[in-house]
Amino acid sequence: MYFSDIQISNYKSYRNSTQLDLKTGINIVIGKNNVGKTALLDALSLQFQANPHRSIETAPRPSILLSPTSFVKFTFTLARRELLDSLIQVQGNTEFYIALPALESAFAQDLEYRQHSDETVAKFGEWFFPTTCLRLV
Repeated sequence: MYFSDIQISNYKSYRNSTQLDLKTGINIVIGKNNVGKTALLDALSLQFQANPHRSIETAPRPSILLSPTSFVKFTFTLARRELLDSLIQVQGNTEFYIALPALESAFAQDLEYRQHSDETVAKFGEWFFPTTCLRLV
């Protein structure tokens, strides 16, 4: 499993970042002092405290109250085997949810997944958990 992209909003030096694509293995982040390297690592830790972006544009006067909410939007990628291994460990009446593909994504189009309905969700489930995988549970 790895983070495959991240976007940061209203956190330290990030007002609204562009989407940063990450790759498997080692990603090296370089830059001058005070440009957001540590803020990026904080955001990736998912344990950061809200620390709103402050600039002359967002707070032209010190008395201006900033939006107190910082956002991190990220995508993580995991192999089918990693997902199945984690689902096998679910015991008792524990519920788990699987995100459905975004309708506008190329992935949904490849699966001919055009709407969120019982029929298309079932079709996605059949693709996601083929019979050979279900025997593992």
